Amino acid sequence: MKLCPFSSREEVIWAAGLFEGEGWISVQKFSPCMGIQMTEKETLERFAKAVGGGPIYYRKPKVYKYEIIHTRKEQWAWRVTGFENVQAVISYLWNWLGPRRRLRAKEVLVFAKLGKAKPGMPKGYKISGWNNVGTCYGMHAEIHCLLRANRKRLPGSTLYVASQRQRNLKPVTSKPCLECAAAIRWAKIGKVLWRAGDERWIEETYA
Repeated sequence: MKLCPFSSREEVIWAAGLFEGEGWISVQKFSPCMGIQMTEKETLERFAKAVGGGPIYYRKPKVYKYEIIHTRKEQWAWRVTGFENVQAVISYLWNWLGPRRRLRAKEVLVFAKLGKAKPGMPKGYKISGWNNVGTCYGMHAEIHCLLRANRKRLPGSTLYVASQRQRNLKPVTSKPCLECAAAIRWAKIGKVLWRAGDERWIEETYA
């Protein structure tokens, strides 16, 4: 699938608006996919032309057991699968997508990339609180993730670190601290990708 270089700016903005309102993006078997489903085939054909392609196929309406009169309209769907195809369409529409769609696209692409590398991805969260004997305890998300992971799979793996402010959900610099860096080095993690405050992903090694 190749992007269409002849789409006008207005058509790309229109396509981004349509996907913002009617589209979806998800992961199936560690492969990202995205699509739009609606009753107007001409609208989907215009969208596919704007983004550079993608199949459009007919979806037969569901008829329930006790439905006497069939009044449901025909459904048409546009869909693309694969990391490269989804990434190409998202990057093409990125400037005109809303924050919710952008966040979902990032989650899907990162999750798919991680899942394709190694199945079974442990997640870690920052923990702070009190235990049963009244002692304060806590750990950073990196340590929590390493403790939950299978130690046999840690050497050579990739660790993603990202955080955001709770009050406004804006990203903050997520570089591992010195203690977490020592734990990452001990676990023989291949590389670490942490997100900066400007949403850039920075790659480091702690060998």
